Amino acid sequence: MASFSCKRILTPFTTEEIVVASVGERRLLSTDVEYIFTEKMTTEDSLVILKSYVNMWVRSQLKLERAELMFSESQEDIDNMVEEYRNSLLNYKLDQHYIEKSINAEITESDIESYYTKHSNEFRLNNIIVKARVVKVPETYRQSVKLQELMESPNSEKQQDFIDICDKNNFQLVVLDTWTNFNEFLGHLPTRKGDIYTKLLKSKDVQFMADESNKYLFNIYESKDKGEISPIVLAKDKIRKIILNQRRVDAINIYEDSLYIKAKRGDRIHINIGEVEAIDSLIVD
Repeated sequence: MASFSCKRILTPFTTEEIVVASVGERRLLSTDVEYIFTEKMTTEDSLVILKSYVNMWVRSQLKLERAELMFSESQEDIDNMVEEYRNSLLNYKLDQHYIEKSINAEITESDIESYYTKHSNEFRLNNIIVKARVVKVPETYRQSVKLQELMESPNSEKQQDFIDICDKNNFQLVVLDTWTNFNEFLGHLPTRKGDIYTKLLKSKDVQFMADESNKYLFNIYESKDKGEISPIVLAKDKIRKIILNQRRVDAINIYEDSLYIKAKRGDRIHINIGEVEAIDSLIVD
């Protein structure tokens, strides 16, 4: 490779192209590599980056050279694949243009609730979910019975007393007041691997478990089984994606139909198959 200055490449006043590297008939020109440099780079830094880039370029060209030699008989297939990829990319860019231009990306709570009401059967739970509370107290705590009574009381004042006692004694209180996977809930209890604990779901009363030094008071006050319809709060993110995707599909279909109708009216479409009338009947003018 010929020796030259990276700074020379970076100079904006030179119009001379330098051959930075070559592989057979392929050439890498200075104008091809200008974008890899920045004004803040030192000469040493730019040289390191240039050498790395050139090394990758040379290796890539050698592989292309070998591939063309080995697969010359498949050149037509490769050209077709390249053309298909080009067409696919152009269509994708056009789709994105119309999507960004025409769709409303704002999805309201009303939109979500409406979709959920119509399609709630499509949202089934894959796992048991619960709402629950767990409080961990020392085995030696003498007021655990009283704490249990306060915990299961529906009275708001007694519930506050329960929380105050937990705070005062630094008891570990876990409040799962949003839908939580049942296995995650069990992680707060001294469970044993391999045991089944679904029987705990049968009661909304305060229950307890114990290990060597602590007692765990807990109550599961709401639960939904696997296979039941998911609460809307757990389905919201999925519904948003579904609605947005449907709007994208609708936008694409609308402009595709408009392109078809315009071309048909301009006598630019000629289909020579027997089903042409059936196809045209699907397009609403």
